[in-house]
Amino acid sequence: MNCKLTTFISTFGLLALNACAPNDAQSPPTSNGDSLEVIISHLDTLKVKEEVFNPNNWDRASKIISGIPVEHEFQIDSLYYMKYKEFISTEFSTIKKKRLEKLKKWKANEVDTNDSNELRNVFYPFSGGDFIHLHQLYPKAPHSLMLAIEPVGTLPDFSELSVFDIDSTLHESQVMLRDIFFRSYFITKNMESDIEKSKHIGGILPSILWGVSSSGHDIISVDDVNVAKDGSMSFSPVDLGASFGQGVRVSFVKHGTENIQDVTYLSCDISNKGLAKDTAMMSLLNNLGEVNSFVKAASYLMHYSSFSEIRNVLLDHSVILIQDDTGIPFKNFHNKNRSIRLYGTYVEPVKDFNERLFQADLVKAYQDTSYYIGKLPFSMGYHWGSKDQNQMIVHIKVLHGSKI
Repeated sequence: MNCKLTTFISTFGLLALNACAPNDAQSPPTSNGDSLEVIISHLDTLKVKEEVFNPNNWDRASKIISGIPVEHEFQIDSLYYMKYKEFISTEFSTIKKKRLEKLKKWKANEVDTNDSNELRNVFYPFSGGDFIHLHQLYPKAPHSLMLAIEPVGTLPDFSELSVFDIDSTLHESQVMLRDIFFRSYFITKNMESDIEKSKHIGGILPSILWGVSSSGHDIISVDDVNVAKDGSMSFSPVDLGASFGQGVRVSFVKHGTENIQDVTYLSCDISNKGLAKDTAMMSLLNNLGEVNSFVKAASYLMHYSSFSEIRNVLLDHSVILIQDDTGIPFKNFHNKNRSIRLYGTYVEPVKDFNERLFQADLVKAYQDTSYYIGKLPFSMGYHWGSKDQNQMIVHIKVLHGSKI
């Protein structure tokens, strides 16, 4: 198989809590080689009839943790699930209204929505399990690739669990989602603690599945992913409750439509040291092809020389990059062939990060009307308390006819 990401992606695509939440995740409440043009030319073959989606265990389980009514044949604590569903549904409705819909509209207003932009594959490093925000920015992307250090984990087969263990699994999922609801990003130390304490999920997969289902999709299949030394990926269908190795692929379709999309998450160390050891991942990244990219709440890691490799991957392969100041330093975009649009307010990093990460040149750019466009209509980022948040849209490669 050709190791070029666009090639294997087009191939595999065709085959198919807030403060009220308990802190201890272990104890649930009681019942009281191809080009972009080739990929686009294949899109029609992804359109099939009604048989595109058949109800399956992965979809049922994902909708259950998303608080979406679905038929099932196992016993569940109806009182606890009613409370769980109310919490999940309320929190999602809140962020949908205050953040997600505004984010989607903002991007649509600021970036051309032509097929070349909308149907390009998407790359999201330092993602954690955050599919939900990625999808708001690039809702039509045929294939998305997310990278982060956290393990995949699993979602257990509810039909094989006791009522108490189902409650426990739901509780673990609710705890994991608390930061994405409240702050818009996952706090690394919270994720690590949640995963370590978890008895049932053991990773970020439930967050991805929740994002897919909550954004109005039906899950077609879930596959285990293996990355070969040449950077190509192979996929093996797995049953609900399976354990995963390095990665997972979730194939899905917008409810009531026929176009199959998918998201692949790979658990990996994308520091220079990690990539030097992981030649398979480095090969995959070197052959990424042209992508749209997204970076947020990335701990300023690409400001350091120890993350220069992944920074260069984004610079070399991104057509459109949407990020905040925690991503690539502004100085790395100083190139007459790159178009940059700045939004929101730029202030010094929050106290958790070194004040030396403050970018004086970005301050000047925000004072320059050739860069600065206007305010942000949503809250998304580290400065969630003050809402002094920023976003930038960068055209790494300026395309003919682009709005920016």
